[in-house]
Amino acid sequence: MIKVLLIDDEPDILKDCGEIIQQFGYKCIIANDSDIGIELLKKERPDIVITDQKMKKGTGFHVLEAVNEVDPYVPV
Repeated sequence: MIKVLLIDDEPDILKDCGEIIQQFGYKCIIANDSDIGIELLKKERPDIVITDQKMKKGTGFHVLEAVNEVDPYVPV
């Protein structure tokens, strides 16, 4: 099953987008800030990462840098 890591600091976005992703048959892993997202990235090894750019804690660029260190072939 394809795993999607969704990172956003807005709960409604996480809920709604997560439900849509799951309706398409993907496993959706959610994180409400970049630090948690990076931890889940290392633990879960998702196939794709969708992230917000501006968050209260961290940025999408912070996530992108971490993804490139863990697996540069994972699309962000």
